Amino acid sequence: MSAEAEAWIAADNSPVYEITEEGLRVGREWLVDMLSTPYNEFPRFPAALSFVFGLLPEEALAVLERRAAVLRENLARLERDVA
Repeated sequence: MSAEAEAWIAADNSPVYEITEEGLRVGREWLVDMLSTPYNEFPRFPAALSFVFGLLPEEALAVLERRAAVLRENLARLERDVA
């Protein structure tokens, strides 16, 4: 943090919040789970997708490919059930 920012915060007396290592770890686990595992709840995937920047590009690609594979499996099962 710059000296200017520290001075402004000190003058303002506002609390400064920081993400802990544990919070970062838990947030990444949630993000990977929400992006890779299809759920029936509408808001979960779009909410997780809005935080995809929290993953490295390779990680985002891997979890979205896992999601696509699960969705393909689900579709194939449904098509067999209907046939």
